[in-house]
Amino acid sequence: MPSKSKAQHNLMEAVAHSPKFAKKAGIPQSVGRDFAKADDKAGITKTHNSKPIKVSTSKPTAKGK
Repeated sequence: MPSKSKAQHNLMEAVAHSPKFAKKAGIPQSVGRDFAKADDKAGITKTHNSKPIKVSTSKPTAKGK
C-alpha cells in the first residue's frame, strides 16, 4: 500500500533505512520497506529534480542463454 501523505512517506523511508529509528518509532523495518517499495511503484518517490523514479516491472533476462 503506498503512503497517503508526504509525512507518511518520509516516516516510512526513514524507518526503511534506519534500524535505530525504526525501533524508536515502534514500526518494524519490514513495514517501512514495504511502503517504500509500494511508493516507488506508484511513482510517489521523487529524485532530487522532482521527477518520479522509473521502476522496471519486467524480469531481467539471462545473457548468453
